[in-house]
Amino acid sequence: GIPEGKVLSSFLVGTRSCPASIGKGLAESCTWMQFEGSDWDPLHKPVESVGHVMDYVHYKTCNCNVGPLGDSAYTDWNPLMAPTSMAQPGEVCPVQCSVNTAERRLDWILRRQLVHV
Repeated sequence: GIPEGKVLSSFLVGTRSCPASIGKGLAESCTWMQFEGSDWDPLHKPVESVGHVMDYVHYKTCNCNVGPLGDSAYTDWNPLMAPTSMAQPGEVCPVQCSVNTAERRLDWILRRQLVHV
């Protein structure tokens, strides 16, 4: 995941085929995203990693994701999706840019295109 700080500690993002509910022809691939309640980094954050294991057990029993603000119906099987693939690094920053600039661009993309499937 992408480290997000103290409250939003981990953000998972990727692409996959768009489901029919997004609309045929709108996009071939969609960007999915998911926040995690606890990081999985047993070498550097062993206590948080135990929390991640406990979140996984909760996920298996309730079929819900444990995020930074509690339970969510958005899981790996029912993710939040945007109907475009994530921009490639060269598209976001054609020349070398700061991480802050890339994060602002990613935030703009997600706010503009976020839909629930």
